[in-house]
Amino acid sequence: MATEKGLNPKRWKLYTVLYWILFEFIGCFLGIAMFGFNINNLFGLMAFAIVCAFGGYLFIRYKLENKQPNQ
Repeated sequence: MATEKGLNPKRWKLYTVLYWILFEFIGCFLGIAMFGFNINNLFGLMAFAIVCAFGGYLFIRYKLENKQPNQ
């Protein structure tokens, strides 16, 4: 999608990875803040963090979709 818009695809791949990691950490901290850290809810915390990480991907995809093509 970045190539179609005339943008550097490596930059957008890097953004995707960085935002994935950032949103995963945010999801982990939010999950711990809301549910507490316990061995019994570790799977739920990891699932919540992965869902948040996917939100980071969707955020970057949204930003890329709304970019104007360079000409």
